[in-house]
Amino acid sequence: MITEEQKREPAKQPLVTAGHVCAVLSLLVCGLFWLQFLLYLAGRAVFANVTGFLWFRVMAVAVILAVLAAILRSKLWRLAVPAAALMFLFVSYVMGS
Repeated sequence: MITEEQKREPAKQPLVTAGHVCAVLSLLVCGLFWLQFLLYLAGRAVFANVTGFLWFRVMAVAVILAVLAAILRSKLWRLAVPAAALMFLFVSYVMGS
């Protein structure tokens, strides 16, 4: 016998998938910052023309994507939200100094 919850399950699938995509994109943005930072230290800056304010805006997008993943009830939101928030605060701190 199919329950009411099972009938509603297929309708939630696209939203959960969209939440997973938002969470993964948020984590990729945070990883991109660290990749660029390591390449900068190695003397091979790929994004040499990226300013601190642009990284600030990019991290704000990462936070928005992570919060969207939490709203869409992705299981990865527990990792994406703190990572994006910490990276946002880190970039804000670096920009201020």
